[in-house]
Amino acid sequence: MKIVSVGCSFTSGVGVLANETYTYQLSKLINSDFHNWGEAGHSNQYIFRKTIELLKNWDKNDILIIQWTNSNRDEIVTNEGYLFYPPFSYWCSLSFLYGKDPIPDLQKIGISDKDKFEKEIVEKNQSKVIEYSENFYNPEYQSTISFCFQYALYGLLKHLNIKFIMFYGWEFEYYKKEIFSLTDTNFIKEKFGVFVGTEYGEHPDASGHLKWAEFLYKKIIELNYINLI
Repeated sequence: MKIVSVGCSFTSGVGVLANETYTYQLSKLINSDFHNWGEAGHSNQYIFRKTIELLKNWDKNDILIIQWTNSNRDEIVTNEGYLFYPPFSYWCSLSFLYGKDPIPDLQKIGISDKDKFEKEIVEKNQSKVIEYSENFYNPEYQSTISFCFQYALYGLLKHLNIKFIMFYGWEFEYYKKEIFSLTDTNFIKEKFGVFVGTEYGEHPDASGHLKWAEFLYKKIIELNYINLI
């Protein structure tokens, strides 16, 4: 059994060490392995598609933790496969193209400076990202799409009888509140940031991650996901 988490920077652990994230702390409480798929700056599209990818080879003994992020994040993928995060971030990620740490593959084709390579990609595509953000980005649509991701994935996980917990990282008014009338205790109403006192958007510190891990541990016990004997 292991803990598998998917989310944004709240899950990846921006500002804390790898062994201070809630995923790691939760795995220690349960005495299990873990895998943290949190990616800073990524969108709910990423969280949805990454989870679907993980389900292709899922061990039903594992526990899935899904942290939904700010719905005001989107994705643009170029013809080459480079992934951008509009409207607020014009930086890109090579992870969509490579599906893993790109550095070894870049070195094979003679590229030693990953940051410089990414900067060149941004400079080449930045005008397209800005144009999209100015002319096509719609916050209400993004909120609706995020709701669809959440409700669809929730139903799928229930159908597959997978052990899972969902929650939001932040408290924002534009989240579709009706999600809680359509879900049960698997979708926690408490928000990570609010629960640990960082509801204004700052990242939780190590003590906040530990507090959240302990809270999730209690939820896992309530849901009978682990055998305490």
